[in-house]
Amino acid sequence: LYDCIQTQASRHGDKPFLRSAEDGSTLTYAHLWQQCQQVAKALAASGVAYGDAVGVWLPNIPAFPVAYW
Repeated sequence: LYDCIQTQASRHGDKPFLRSAEDGSTLTYAHLWQQCQQVAKALAASGVAYGDAVGVWLPNIPAFPVAYW
């Protein structure tokens, strides 16, 4: 999934990845990639390593795909 998101962000950076039905906000592929990188860095800084299991518990909101990937 990591490579897929990175590839799509480089190909379609400014295109919408997700539109929120609640408030109409848009998350682009480039912004998704940036946010995924931030989450990954925060997890690594807290001691999570490659191969560790991490649970994600969120409602159906735009932050879910960021935390999932």
